[in-house]
Amino acid sequence: MPEYLLQTWHEVDARFGNEAGHGRKERKFNGSRIVQISDPKNLMHFNENARKRWDEQFDNVPLLLKHFLNDVYEIHNALKYITTLE
Repeated sequence: MPEYLLQTWHEVDARFGNEAGHGRKERKFNGSRIVQISDPKNLMHFNENARKRWDEQFDNVPLLLKHFLNDVYEIHNALKYITTLE
């Protein structure tokens, strides 16, 4: 499924926000290479507008990816609602 994750990334598209989708960060060390300052990780950036793009773009992707995106947006919407109650 990595090829589908690559398709989720976009950086500059005024219609859909500045960046969203899957990204990879590699391990980084300080200048002396002794202290690790960043660990390797996979990240998934979401915003409200990216979902429009993904809904339009992802007709023929595995159901697992569609379910993942739907589940994340349910969580996103719930968190957004909770923050409005504070």
